[in-house]
Parts: sequence; structure tokens; C-alpha cells
Amino acid sequence: MRQLFDRRDALTMLSVIDDAGIDRGTIGQAVHALVDTMADVPAVMESIAIDQSQSERVRHSAILFATSSAQWQSPAVALNLLDRIRASIASDDELRAVVDWLTGDLKQYGRVSFY
Repeated sequence: MRQLFDRRDALTMLSVIDDAGIDRGTIGQAVHALVDTMADVPAVMESIAIDQSQSERVRHSAILFATSSAQWQSPAVALNLLDRIRASIASDDELRAVVDWLTGDLKQYGRVSFY
């Protein structure tokens, strides 16, 4: 199944996440489950997160999913990913706040959890 979804498919899936976000029982949670079946989720989601041509909502979700996937390798891998994203979104206060929140949770708890 990992070969079935590519970056273009990920963009389509991320675009259907509505105002309910990725809370339990939402379309966003279903999208998260599908995104997790992709090959190299952190890299694909990072490329979307730093793509300024995408909407803030899509980029926000991509940051969440990139971090969620990267943390399974290790908290340090996830923190490095967030550092790279932070450097690319320096001018976007809202997305930077998301990165700061995720960084804080990783440093304090060693993981992030959305559900």
C-alpha cells in the first residue's frame, strides 16, 4: 500500500481536513491513518509543510503528521525535523507557534499525542 499514495495524494487528503482538525472521530483522524501508510511520511509531510504555495491549514496538518511519524524513530529525529521546518517558516507566526508547541511537548514528555 505504501506505493499507492504519493505527495499529490497526500495534498488531496490534507485538503479535506476541516475545522474539526484531527480530533478523534474526525475526517482528520481518518486522513492521519491514511497518511501513515505512505512511504517516508516525515519527508513528504515536511516538503508540504514548507511549501508556501499550500494553505496554512494544509501546512499545519503536515507539520503535525510529520512530527507524529518522525517521533517513532526517536524524539531527536522529530526535534531535528521541527528545527528544519522552523527555519523555513520563520515569517509565519501561526505555524511557528505550532512548531514551538510540538517542540515543547517533545522536550517535556518525549513524544506528542493527538488522540
